[in-house]
Amino acid sequence: MLKKDLEQSVISVIMSTPKGKNIMKYTTTQLVAEVEKAEEHFQSLYLEWVNDYLTIPQFALDHNMTEKQARIAIDLGRRFHSKLTSK
Repeated sequence: MLKKDLEQSVISVIMSTPKGKNIMKYTTTQLVAEVEKAEEHFQSLYLEWVNDYLTIPQFALDHNMTEKQARIAIDLGRRFHSKLTSK
């Protein structure tokens, strides 16, 4: 179930882009760029949580998310941060 939630989170970020409603018109290069943008978005959420918050409930409240969504966003961000900083 968690994997499906993570996929939905990434999809929601991609779909919130201006061209998101026409995702089938993307080229492979454009899709890769959108995925990288989503990775950076989740990484920034993770870093914001690490640096500015003590609790997930407060983070969720400030970002208009449920606690479950916040945990998923933070987990995604942690994974992307690890990936992006290990290069």
